[in-house]
Amino acid sequence: MPITSLGLAEGLPALVEQKYVIAEAENALTFSETQLAILHLDTIHFQLRFCPALSKKPVDDRSHPPDSARTPKPDPFENPTGALLIAQIPVHKPTHSLVLNKYPVIPQHSILATITYKEQTHLLEIGDLEVAYACLTAWEADSAGSTPERRLFAFFNSGKHSGASQAHRHIQFLPIEQMGSSLSWKPLIDLMNEPHYEATEELPFTYFHTSIHKYPDPADLMEKYVMLYHKAEAARLGKVTYSNRANISYNLAMTTTAMAICPRTSESARLAGATSNEDQSSGVVAVNGTILAGTLMVKTKSEWDRLRQNPEQLRDLLRSVGVPGDT
Repeated sequence: MPITSLGLAEGLPALVEQKYVIAEAENALTFSETQLAILHLDTIHFQLRFCPALSKKPVDDRSHPPDSARTPKPDPFENPTGALLIAQIPVHKPTHSLVLNKYPVIPQHSILATITYKEQTHLLEIGDLEVAYACLTAWEADSAGSTPERRLFAFFNSGKHSGASQAHRHIQFLPIEQMGSSLSWKPLIDLMNEPHYEATEELPFTYFHTSIHKYPDPADLMEKYVMLYHKAEAARLGKVTYSNRANISYNLAMTTTAMAICPRTSESARLAGATSNEDQSSGVVAVNGTILAGTLMVKTKSEWDRLRQNPEQLRDLLRSVGVPGDT
């Protein structure tokens, strides 16, 4: 069975751009500018973004273990309306809402959330992967012939060590062309998918990836996802479990041609030279699923300076938040 059509009346890139412009004009979202640098990890190039607004971003505590003293925060994906709602898809029988990120640092950052509440810590279902992949293919199909090439990078954060900030199941999309142009940078998941390319000896964290052939069946996507998840689970726990709930924290990334997973052991790591006397959590860098795009963000000038002046700290950071690789 082929991937379902979204059934939209207009192209997905045009629709998202139109909604984004309107939402920004109505102050329904807050875009934060970032500074961009390229860090070199052997032959792999990572984007480093400096975004002070990160320190002000609200966090939904429901993505972490429950605490009776906490007051649950509103669910932004429950009945989304107004300027942030792009569409409910597929149009003929909606299962997911496509909404704009309220606090983007990349223009047109969008989020695919289940209409019915489902847990972020449960394994993805075949319908989640099918609709996500339909968005990826629609974006490329509706951008055919554009320069630069327009593609989406999809990522999913699951578990308390993954960078997840909402409990309601959602997959996020970043337009790759909006992430910054650099001849030396390309999404890490693309490098993993190149023939004869071996990043294993250069990346300090464990990851697993697989190619996706053209016009995949939803069942094929599900099979690849489960296979990668079980590999990540074995790397993290030393065994494979069979449960609807994920037993590890992990990040998943997907494009139209590849899927990748990395198991996580920590949401963040403290940079060398950072002290506990610094303001709040300065010196502690949090990492989410964009690790599989080869990009991360920092929120303070001291973190920005430390990593640019000593890029080798990036290796220690990546090793600390994942399952250490062979390097």
